Amino acid sequence: MAPPCAGCLQQITNRRYLMCNLCHNKYDLKCANITTPNFLRLTVEDKTAWNCQLCRCKKPKGDNTNTPIRPVESNLTKRNTSPGNKKTDGNASLYQILALEDTNNDCTHIDDEISVIGDTFQPQSPNIPHSQIDTMLNKLETLIDQKFEHNKLCVITEIKQLIAAEICKALNGIKIEFSTNFREITQGVNNNKVEINNLTKQIENLETICFYTKYKT
Repeated sequence: MAPPCAGCLQQITNRRYLMCNLCHNKYDLKCANITTPNFLRLTVEDKTAWNCQLCRCKKPKGDNTNTPIRPVESNLTKRNTSPGNKKTDGNASLYQILALEDTNNDCTHIDDEISVIGDTFQPQSPNIPHSQIDTMLNKLETLIDQKFEHNKLCVITEIKQLIAAEICKALNGIKIEFSTNFREITQGVNNNKVEINNLTKQIENLETICFYTKYKT
């Protein structure tokens, strides 16, 4: 099981986390103050060199003589803070001004370091002209219309095919029913003809019998 996040103490459930190069503690992206897209853009070297905020605060700004009150004195500061060169302007001395500049430079260096290692991969919003946006929207609208027309034609064709199939099926049924009825009617007509012929023969026989009977009498 992976160790919990050193920032929020919650269990890290995926592989998207950063491990500090100094304290080796693991932080999820939220506690590391890095978005997912920026994390995906980090190289292996960036991930390996990443330091957590706590370790960055513990780093000295220069050598061991550096303190928040007494910054590192440069050669220019020493030269200008000698008894002969020290000048005052009201309550501020040249030494204090140069020391403040050195402190600001150190702070700028730390801020730059944090900005490089931390969440600095902010995507730049593209500056797209309105005319180009309108052109893209018009093309998209045309494409949607063409797709709609194509789908409409496909639906109409499919409906026509279904109607034609149903009509053919109905016509086949009518044809089969008509053929059956026609055969039955034909058979009935033939039977009637046979009966008529038989009756005709019987009538002829009766007429013959009547004739002979009348002739004898």
